[in-house]
Amino acid sequence: MLVKPFDYSRRVSLDLLCAEMGKCDKCRLSPSRCKNNMVVMPNGSTRANIMLVGEAPGKNEDECGDPFVGLCGQLLTKLLEEVGVERKNLFITNVVKCRPFDNNRNRQPDWEIEVDTCKTWLAKEIRELNPKVVVALGKVPTRLLTLQDDFKFQMRDFFKVNVVHYEAWKKDMKIVAAWHPSYLLRKGEKEREEFKECLKLAMKEIGNV
Repeated sequence: MLVKPFDYSRRVSLDLLCAEMGKCDKCRLSPSRCKNNMVVMPNGSTRANIMLVGEAPGKNEDECGDPFVGLCGQLLTKLLEEVGVERKNLFITNVVKCRPFDNNRNRQPDWEIEVDTCKTWLAKEIRELNPKVVVALGKVPTRLLTLQDDFKFQMRDFFKVNVVHYEAWKKDMKIVAAWHPSYLLRKGEKEREEFKECLKLAMKEIGNV
């Protein structure tokens, strides 16, 4: 099942978390926000069994306040539909909640400052949503969620169901890595097919294939 039965307390908890997260000013990115001076909020279903985690918002996301819009978001929606998934039935968020950029150009989030600050918000989102599977889109969420020491790993090594134990939560989580949609915009059909296979792995874990 892509979605769980409705749980009012979970919905309220996530709404409260988003309200708290929306005004975050814990790092240097907060003064540059566009949309009502709010972070780019997660969207999708609070009943979702699959959570998608991207790296960070880009310019389009910063301006509208939602994750994965513009060409990147259009491609994500298209690939989801090709494997029979409606985007509205997933919960979609980013590791870093504000747009990292230099000279108005998107850049990778700084690990020691921006990722380290924002990862507490992601941890709270995962705890509140309690998804059955988390799909990590790109190297930043893959490194974070699979507990890698640095970026010296191959993404394809994690194109499987990785069971990761989080000692702080005393809990195992299922993590599936996949290419980030922005990377797929620059690549060919092979990488898009790999992306879809990763989605199918996540769907199989929730009994939707």
